[in-house]
Amino acid sequence: MNKLSRLFRGILLSAAIIFSACTPNVTVKPSATVTKIDGSKTNEWNFVTINLGEYNEQRITIDFSTDMLVENANENSQNLMWQVSTGSDYPTIASKEFENGLSDWETVSGSEEVAIESADAYFYLNANGIDYTDLTIYLDNFSLVITAEDGSTKTYKASDLNANDGVLSQVDKKKVGASDWLADKVPSLYETYKDQFDYIGIAAEYGNFGLACSGDKYTGTYTHSGWGTPSELYYEEIQKGVAKHANSITLGNELKPQFLLQWWDGKSNNTYVEFTASNGKTIKVPSKLNGESLIYATLNACKKMGVQMRGHVLTWHSQTPDGFFAENYTPTYNGELISNIVDKETMTARHEWYIKTVLKCVADWEAANNYKAIWAWDVVNEAMADDAGKTYTGTSQDWLRGSTAGTKDKSPNNGGSRWYQVYGNEEFIINAFRFANKYAPADVKLCYNDYNEYMDYHDSEKNKDCYKTSAIEHIANLIKADSDTRFDVIAMQSHVGTSWPGVNGYETALKRFLAIADVHVSELDFSAETQAEAITAYKDYFTMLQKYGKNYSGTHKIRNVTIWGINNESSWINPSAAGGKKTYPLLFNLVNNVDVNKKDVTYNTGAAVLPQYDIGDTYEPNDAFWAVINAHK
Repeated sequence: MNKLSRLFRGILLSAAIIFSACTPNVTVKPSATVTKIDGSKTNEWNFVTINLGEYNEQRITIDFSTDMLVENANENSQNLMWQVSTGSDYPTIASKEFENGLSDWETVSGSEEVAIESADAYFYLNANGIDYTDLTIYLDNFSLVITAEDGSTKTYKASDLNANDGVLSQVDKKKVGASDWLADKVPSLYETYKDQFDYIGIAAEYGNFGLACSGDKYTGTYTHSGWGTPSELYYEEIQKGVAKHANSITLGNELKPQFLLQWWDGKSNNTYVEFTASNGKTIKVPSKLNGESLIYATLNACKKMGVQMRGHVLTWHSQTPDGFFAENYTPTYNGELISNIVDKETMTARHEWYIKTVLKCVADWEAANNYKAIWAWDVVNEAMADDAGKTYTGTSQDWLRGSTAGTKDKSPNNGGSRWYQVYGNEEFIINAFRFANKYAPADVKLCYNDYNEYMDYHDSEKNKDCYKTSAIEHIANLIKADSDTRFDVIAMQSHVGTSWPGVNGYETALKRFLAIADVHVSELDFSAETQAEAITAYKDYFTMLQKYGKNYSGTHKIRNVTIWGINNESSWINPSAAGGKKTYPLLFNLVNNVDVNKKDVTYNTGAAVLPQYDIGDTYEPNDAFWAVINAHK
């Protein structure tokens, strides 16, 4: 993912309020939208006007009140005055000096008796003599009441204001002053939903896959071309935003076997030691995990942010080096299959060594740092086939990845599984949960994680089974039935389309899984081609998901909802993956900055200095974010 830094946005604490005719510290009545005045499009004389020509040659009384919030990008304070152009004079009804930065909502009010002496008279917000292009002004609860000489009254609202084209618009009040995801006016996702779910998560990258290490510190030397660039969670600025909006993270890559083993050419480059497994098999294993320091670095980031982590992932067909399954950790091939595949007993021993070693690294770090970092693990990931049938035993079984027509005798890159090539059944899945149960703390949740988890039908047009929901149910029940395992969670990845499976189709699978175990929505995003599609999808799904949160009457509940990425631009559902189309899968946008700023990064790098690349200065909540906030019950 991208390397980001966050620049100071110029949002300061609001200034002390000094009004002539002003009521300070007012509790503003909530409203859905407010009026925005764009100072960059204003003329040099006024921001907005209301014509008072109908009162020509009358003495009138003006009663005025509005709530104002101002973003002042100028380093100097700006004095805003609501005035009347009578034809011969410019009396001020109310005024306010706005300092640099973002103000609070304040009520401005005033009354004045004036003599109107021209058919061109008007009430206006004065722009003359100030740096009006640096101002964005918001109005709420606007009221201008004119009492004529005959005692009749007329009330003007914000909709009666006139201005140059583009100056006036209506915006959601919640978004006012909320262009930066760290702004006080932007609500926290976690704080908003903590009454519904135990954990709100965000997936992110740390980077540094190939940086050389000294202890648990990185040096500035890249050891593998194409990897090793610092990213997202590596930067303290991004950590602040993640910590605001989530209490859990999931790493996109860093804890996968590929990056913890770091056998970049597919085979081991380690020295070996002996390991005796629970099955009595003694084997040679690598003396260490080459990516061990990456574990420590990411856990350090968790502690710094004050969040916890869903560990992702211990057992997977993909991003696991072929050497892990081969004799002498060096694969040879027959077509797409490994020709020197190891026997079951050896593979089971290697599997146990790997899970034990990873979990011990975590346990040692947690003990040394007195911090509980990892609260759940995806023990097995994506072991069910997309074209799963309902034959679960024997030589004709067709439910596991590697057993079906679409996955049999295929390499992992083509949908196959080395695990199935070794075992020919689900034994490795049961083993994984046995080992995780043995070596993980009892309070760490053990999960099975999969995608397309809501597919459960026969495709008659293609004459293909797609009974993946049933396959996940079956493996969950098998794991639960084993006396040496522990099974806590079915994790629904939830890479969902905007039209399929639809909320009802998804909810049907969800309820089936909740009958077995707790559920994590572990990798939520939407293949949305427009922002409107994303808004509808996030609103509808979060509305539905809350039915099964903390207040659900069933034994099992949704305990976690994790969004699969921070910003649209860095999502795996990006324009290049979508045929060049812009996509809207996530809740924040990357805000680019024309100035390139670089600074040295020393966090978690020891004495070495690494570059920080500035490709943007912050993230902003997009309309899908506000749809999620507004969906909260």
